[in-house]
Amino acid sequence: MRVSVRFLGSVNEVVGKKEEDVEIEKGATLKDLVDLLVAKHGLSFRDSIEDKDLSIPKVAYTVNGTSIFALEGMKTKLPDGAKVTIIPQYAGG
Repeated sequence: MRVSVRFLGSVNEVVGKKEEDVEIEKGATLKDLVDLLVAKHGLSFRDSIEDKDLSIPKVAYTVNGTSIFALEGMKTKLPDGAKVTIIPQYAGG
């Protein structure tokens, strides 16, 4: 099945594009998609989405416009044609 991934802010700078269509197995979860993206885009992508030392996400995810916190987190199953957005978390003051 096909999923559309939108990369915002610093994540799109690492990936080099704002959007990408990805083929993934039917029944795949958001975690499966992220693992596939890390395999495709490498360690710099992984480092842009997660603090590997603290295992703390540096990004928020939405699936079809809904925060994964309102769904099943990284275990959210992706429907065919899903639109996933990866949003960097910014700090300011």
